Amino acid sequence: MTTVDRFAAVASSISVCAVCTAVAVACGGTAAPPATPPPAPEATSAPSTAPSAPTAATPAESSAAAEPTRAPAAPTADAPPPEATPPGGKNIVYRMTASGLVIDLDGIQLEPRAEPLKLGGGWGVKLTVRAKVTDEREHRLQSPTQGPLMVAEEIDRGGKKELVPDQRQGDGEIVLTKSSATPIERELRKPISGGQSLTLHVGLWGLGADGGDRKPIKKLFTVRMVAGAHKPQPVVSAPE
Repeated sequence: MTTVDRFAAVASSISVCAVCTAVAVACGGTAAPPATPPPAPEATSAPSTAPSAPTAATPAESSAAAEPTRAPAAPTADAPPPEATPPGGKNIVYRMTASGLVIDLDGIQLEPRAEPLKLGGGWGVKLTVRAKVTDEREHRLQSPTQGPLMVAEEIDRGGKKELVPDQRQGDGEIVLTKSSATPIERELRKPISGGQSLTLHVGLWGLGADGGDRKPIKKLFTVRMVAGAHKPQPVVSAPE
């Protein structure tokens, strides 16, 4: 067989195979499966915009959130504001009259007066207090050697201050009644001269209905005096 005859035989065989395949498909045969397509590219997921879940609250935060806010308690109508305690726990009222200061103290009326006391080249102060009972009780004043008045001196000598506290010696007593008007006196004999000033802080050593009830009155009244070229004039006033 020549070469031409061999090519013709091969071509004839290929044609026969193609015809058989077509006939098989047409008669209900199964065709060869198509080639598997390449996988589609994986889609890029978009960033999530949903809000993140809230974190769990701590026990303290949960307790604070559960506890309601409480407004401060309003003051009750039957609770009046505290009042200032009078000196020595006694009831005391000051009145300024045409004749000077008048003090009403727990059933006693006191009228303090002060006058300058000449002491060599300077001036001291003489105190006089007129005491009168205004109720029906007896009142007892503790009266040591220098009398019932307790006096602390404050002297200013041109910017240099001198403080002189009082000292009690002895333990006497004065009884005040409705029918008696007892004058109480005391002299302060530390002199001041021109340009100097004196302040007296006056109280009582003790006041009460009996010896066991007497209490000190530390701030009863004040006396101020300034020495100058002329006779000074002490001024009596209520304590600050």
